[in-house]
Amino acid sequence: MKIAMVCGKFSAPTLEEIKDNIEAASKVAKKYISLGYFVICPHLNTGSFYGLQPEKFFREGYLELVCRIDTLIVMKNHIDSEGAKAEIELANRYGIEIMFD
Repeated sequence: MKIAMVCGKFSAPTLEEIKDNIEAASKVAKKYISLGYFVICPHLNTGSFYGLQPEKFFREGYLELVCRIDTLIVMKNHIDSEGAKAEIELANRYGIEIMFD
């Protein structure tokens, strides 16, 4: 079974926009689960933990996870996300498959 992780924008100026980003990531995760991937979706995993730790804490944790997955699923909204850019860069460095959704 391939392990995949959703990569896309989380942060936003308003809580409503953050919720929209989480919902978009959830849809992508469901799509790839239906295709047989075991999907890690950071947006769903820590979305309700916002503010418990500095953003850097979560970014570093997800960068560590990138090193352990088979596939990085990149959402269209990744362009506006520094965290997503770092995940893509790391996946490239480690030769991890990258799929653009």
